[in-house]
Amino acid sequence: PPGTFNDGQSSSCSDCPSGEFSARGSSSCQYRASNCPPGMYSSGATCDSCPSGRYNDQAGQTSNAVCKTCVPGSKTNDYQSGCDDCQKGEYQDQSGQLTCKSCDAGTGNDQTGSTSDSACIDCTAGKFNVNSYTGICVDCEKGKYNDQEKQTDCKQCPDATYSDTLATLSVENCKNCPVGRFSGESTGRATFVLGSVDSCQKCPKGQYMD
Repeated sequence: PPGTFNDGQSSSCSDCPSGEFSARGSSSCQYRASNCPPGMYSSGATCDSCPSGRYNDQAGQTSNAVCKTCVPGSKTNDYQSGCDDCQKGEYQDQSGQLTCKSCDAGTGNDQTGSTSDSACIDCTAGKFNVNSYTGICVDCEKGKYNDQEKQTDCKQCPDATYSDTLATLSVENCKNCPVGRFSGESTGRATFVLGSVDSCQKCPKGQYMD
């Protein structure tokens, strides 16, 4: 945090010596009260951080009046020295915030700096988004399909069928395995479970599929 440093010789941060100051994440205490780092300002004998949700992008400031507010679509960065745009899968509809809000699961947003949850669009059939981590809706993988909107997962093609294309829209698009091949679980002495059925496997020795 501000007022501490880590020179790489320790696993923890150490306090700056009296009269010396640092910005967050510093390896040394290179500032004095007469020249406070960005994100801070001088209150006389010390450097103080800007109020929560506000930032200062210049060194040597002497009043918290210089601390500015980040606009919607962004958040205050970790150093309080500027603003970072909200990332894909996020938005922020208020000013002066420390974090961005995440789109709901099953929705996606492929833009940065979004200012409203209206930027989060329902994933269409054939796509999914399990959470906002990726930010966008992605195609169902081969062997799976999705026939509904705003889904967090795709459905597996039934046994004895497969899908060799991405973003399959319906179970009707899962193709039947040809004679002598299978998908899903086989019967008999050997059992096989295929996680994503993008092709059909040959029957094991001693087994058949008609």
